[in-house]
Amino acid sequence: MKKVSYLLLAIFIFCTSANAQLSKKEEKLFNEALNYAGASNNRKAISILRNLYEKHNDDIDVTYNLGLCYMNSSGNPDSALFFLQKTAALDTEPEWTDDRTELYLAIARTQQLRLQFDEAMKIYDMIEEKDSSDYWDEDISYNREVCNNALTFMAQPVKLTVKNLETINSEYNDYRPVVSLDGQTLIFTSRRKLSRNEKSEFDDGQFEESVYSSKNDGNGWSKPELIEGLFDNKGQATVTCLTNNGRDLYIIRDGNIYLSQLDSATQKWQKAVKLPSPINQSNSQEIFASVTEDGSEMFFVSNRKDGYGGYDIYHSYKLPNGLWGIPLNVGSTINTPYDEDAPIKHPTNNILYFSSQGHNTMGGYDIFYSIENNDSIFEAVRNIGFPINTPDDDIYFVPTAQKDMAYYASIKWSGTVTKGYDIYEVEYDEPEIDKLAIISGIIKAPDISAIRVTAMRDGEIIGRYVPNVETGKFIIIVEAGDYYTIVARDLDTNESKSKDVLTLKTDSYSKLGNALDIGTLDFRKPEPVSEANEAEAGNKQGENSTLTPDNQNNTNGKSAAAQNAKSSQGGKYFTVQFLSLKEQCDLNLIKTISDKENIYEYVYRDGWFVYSYGKFDSFSAANQALESILSNQEFTDAFVRNAEQYERFTK
Repeated sequence: MKKVSYLLLAIFIFCTSANAQLSKKEEKLFNEALNYAGASNNRKAISILRNLYEKHNDDIDVTYNLGLCYMNSSGNPDSALFFLQKTAALDTEPEWTDDRTELYLAIARTQQLRLQFDEAMKIYDMIEEKDSSDYWDEDISYNREVCNNALTFMAQPVKLTVKNLETINSEYNDYRPVVSLDGQTLIFTSRRKLSRNEKSEFDDGQFEESVYSSKNDGNGWSKPELIEGLFDNKGQATVTCLTNNGRDLYIIRDGNIYLSQLDSATQKWQKAVKLPSPINQSNSQEIFASVTEDGSEMFFVSNRKDGYGGYDIYHSYKLPNGLWGIPLNVGSTINTPYDEDAPIKHPTNNILYFSSQGHNTMGGYDIFYSIENNDSIFEAVRNIGFPINTPDDDIYFVPTAQKDMAYYASIKWSGTVTKGYDIYEVEYDEPEIDKLAIISGIIKAPDISAIRVTAMRDGEIIGRYVPNVETGKFIIIVEAGDYYTIVARDLDTNESKSKDVLTLKTDSYSKLGNALDIGTLDFRKPEPVSEANEAEAGNKQGENSTLTPDNQNNTNGKSAAAQNAKSSQGGKYFTVQFLSLKEQCDLNLIKTISDKENIYEYVYRDGWFVYSYGKFDSFSAANQALESILSNQEFTDAFVRNAEQYERFTK
């Protein structure tokens, strides 16, 4: 990782001269304070140094190190500035020294923490004028850029409300929040004291990392409870991802990624299992992992050798056998020579959020995002803005399906002393992305594990999903205000079932956790029916394959009941959609369908060409044609649909 001056100051405590004023007992206490400070236990160091300062308020070493401890404790910049400026007054050396440069770098850093970026820039100007060496040039240049970034973002703040989750946070570090899809479960990492008898305090004054959970029933978050049983032996563990099915919890321990799954019977998290190679590597540290909404892609953070510097972001795709493929570095658009961390994709599956000490940060880790285009290339990185980002660390940003809500962790100064990392809730006044809707349903099948669900819009696949093998429930996140076709297919039999749903902007996901329920897609064999009733049964099944909820309007402003009546009068029929292309297709190139006269072409509003086969009076007849098309292995994504739907997409 590249050298940054304030990061060095956060690690080392500089002693400017011998402590002639201190007694031997006081010198021992002074050195003890330095040891605490070197281990980042600034709280204990400050306690000792304050007692020494009361007796020796003109001792430059005590004053200087007290100022550094306040600066490094985050949330105490006013106290830090007082002691550092007093140190400058006590420094009477006639010549400019390296110690003086380091002192003024600390003062400049403190001014940045106080959001006084113009004052910090003046100090950098003075250092460049007084210090003839070029040792600090790179760091000063970096911090100038940080100050300019901060001034830009603060001039155009994002309209939002940032709320400290006081019922969740403790006097110790609380961070890495993950939130369930319904917004009612929060799992996070804390370094709080587990019990009154806890004695395993670390050198930095914190306790070991443990995983906690809290519930929200609409009246606020409950008291956090420790999640036990993740590992057989004691030790640190930190959570990084809760998948949308609510059953998979990704955990980091000892630089490796683990997976714990929820036991549906006991509602307890099972023993965590270490992910195999190539995700975890013996010669690297993996410190964060998240999985996309459809479970097909993992993003994780590692310091393996092929990176751009420090910790980089990698991604891996899930293979058909259920294992993760060879990881790839996401590239230099995202990764920098500095550290990156906490990648997570928004539920729309095209926006990657992450934290970085590079790019146009305004200090420490900032939260950034990048949009992935249709060619799977990440576009220019953007800073998420102030007041989410601050001059200190802002990290672990967790977007939710509810468009205007998010969670993250920050060392945030708000005019009072902070205790370290706290978890915050963000509520946007002007959200950046389109509102989202949740579509849910139930699969009934002899073998639910063989069912795959696909969401389609305008004939294009926008996501694939796996139902819960125990409950059959599936959840899909889409942009509100459009038509979608939800297709479920049995991989063993190639049988498919579909339903259409119209989502309105008013259906966007809210704090209430509401979802559009499309009911049950049943793959169980129906009861035998007589030949005379087969057509009627097929028509009913076909009607069930299309859904426009009665309490919503369609594109013509008519109710679902009116639409169904019109369809039955006009003669509803079914067809097999087997192909969609951006350019018109030469039908002679289609080898497995010889009956070209029964292939129908539809041109969608967005210019796509969609092709279907046949016009069938019953769903069962169309399904037989589907099975024949699928058996030829040329069009494996074919499915049965109500041909009336094409009218909405072509007008």
